[in-house]
Amino acid sequence: MLPQLISFLQAHREQVPAFSQKMGIEEEAVLSVLNNIRSFSFSEISILASKYKMSITQFVSSNEDKLDFRFRSTAENLNQFTADQKVTYIVASLHSLLKKYASPSLIPENWENELTKDTAFVSRLVRYSLLDDDHGRPLLDLALLIAEKLNIFIIVKDIGVDGASAYIDGFAYIIISPRFAPRMLFTLAHELGHLILQHHQSSLFIDYNGVDVFRKKHHNILEKLANDFSTNLLMPEPVFARAIIDFKKEHQIPLDHIGDIDIINASHVFGVSFEAAAMRCEQLRLLPVGSAKSYYEKLLKEFRSPENRGSEVDLIRNKIPIFPNSASVNVLKSTFIAVDKGEISSSKLAAVLGIKLEHLFEIHSRFQDELYY
Repeated sequence: MLPQLISFLQAHREQVPAFSQKMGIEEEAVLSVLNNIRSFSFSEISILASKYKMSITQFVSSNEDKLDFRFRSTAENLNQFTADQKVTYIVASLHSLLKKYASPSLIPENWENELTKDTAFVSRLVRYSLLDDDHGRPLLDLALLIAEKLNIFIIVKDIGVDGASAYIDGFAYIIISPRFAPRMLFTLAHELGHLILQHHQSSLFIDYNGVDVFRKKHHNILEKLANDFSTNLLMPEPVFARAIIDFKKEHQIPLDHIGDIDIINASHVFGVSFEAAAMRCEQLRLLPVGSAKSYYEKLLKEFRSPENRGSEVDLIRNKIPIFPNSASVNVLKSTFIAVDKGEISSSKLAAVLGIKLEHLFEIHSRFQDELYY
């Protein structure tokens, strides 16, 4: 990472003051390194490695260059650069092992002509491929389904941004940062959208600014398409509308108006955030344009969160989306084989997955009987 960090700072010298302050290293010392007057001292490298939560060996390595990601040049600030490096480190560490001990992902390539035309249609195709029956049911188990049915490799680890996805040599990766579970679900579906809609072409997408459902204009049309796919996948139009109508009838609420309680209930049913459910209502013209964000801001002001508002009227989120603790089973089984064969150390695998070594051993013991077949 160190060579890439130096190159980034040389190209973005305006970031040096903030970098120096954040790292606790004198600005003049950093500039002297960038001007090739000297190299970082061992103590400075130790500080940097600690700040980036990496070992010194990992920090000074440039092994991630073996994977040619096109996203590398898109980082514009230090936070984005850090996310770039974290994601690169994870994928670079796992990819050669998964190529050897796992099968490629099962993302259909024959939908290409339809993919950019109608994300609602594509989301229905995906639902039918994931579900054996009840194709309109909530997808709270989306992470489990896409790992099992599409063999997509999922890692849950804080990368500094909501999510990232990669498609390399036929292997599809999704990395999600731990967040509020409904937010994670929308991000997961968004990243799945990038993969299904074939936006990658042997590269990696990082959602630097998060997955914002209120964003009206997207600088990148691919982000809008991924958002539309996520919305349609998680909240299919007829099923979503029916859930609101059924709730109103059950509680004898007039049908002529959609209120915050209706939206909160819908968000609970489909496992999404209030913001995502409110925006879906707006898209389906159940709410006037601009009402979704207004509702959300009002709830923040009066109740601090939509969840608090729901609790006030006994609407508690009983079911939340399901995510693997650190990585999906297809990642774990393949990398455990590599550990047993001495191709990666347990400590490095634990570091890549962002878990304690003791936790890794606990997980390994559950799969040990299934590793070889």
